Amino acid sequence: MSSKSRRNIGRRTDDARRNRQYRLNDETEEYCEQRLEANRLRIAQSRLDISPEQQQSSFPRSVRPYRKRKLERRLNRQPKRVVQYERLTFRKSRLADRRSRLADRKSRLDVRKSRLDVRMNRLADRKSRLDVRMNRVDVRNNMLTVWKSRLIARLYRVNVRNNNLAVRDEQGRLQKQQARHQDQQTRRQDE
Repeated sequence: MSSKSRRNIGRRTDDARRNRQYRLNDETEEYCEQRLEANRLRIAQSRLDISPEQQQSSFPRSVRPYRKRKLERRLNRQPKRVVQYERLTFRKSRLADRRSRLADRKSRLDVRKSRLDVRMNRLADRKSRLDVRMNRVDVRNNMLTVWKSRLIARLYRVNVRNNNLAVRDEQGRLQKQQARHQDQQTRRQDE
């Protein structure tokens, strides 16, 4: 059966990858370059600290890469709590960004809604004014129809009066002619 460290290697690599991702998200490029340069200097110093006997000793694996990897791991290692706090702050910052974006969207939607409400109120005012105008126009049309009917009645009466006057004039003329004719006949008889 493999050792415990060998069994947990997948989890450890996943954790390291995740921690590195969190660290890369928070760090700037200058800070990363400074950290890499400091690591290079420390590794070079650790290589110098190794004695020649250790360098030439016949270990199953060479000492320099082993110590180099060990030192790099030690330098790159972070306390667990710090990583947890970094994750929490990262999550909180994400949530805060989302909340701020949602608040901005909500405020924009509220502004749009208020503008639409103002437009709807204006349209309602215009509609009410148009309704008032249409009512006035309807009243005027009704009054005009009444006046038109009255004028037609007056014209009919005037025509009737004119016809009556014409009939009376014709009757008066005929009566005058008959009276003249009778006068002429009586004069002839008298002569």
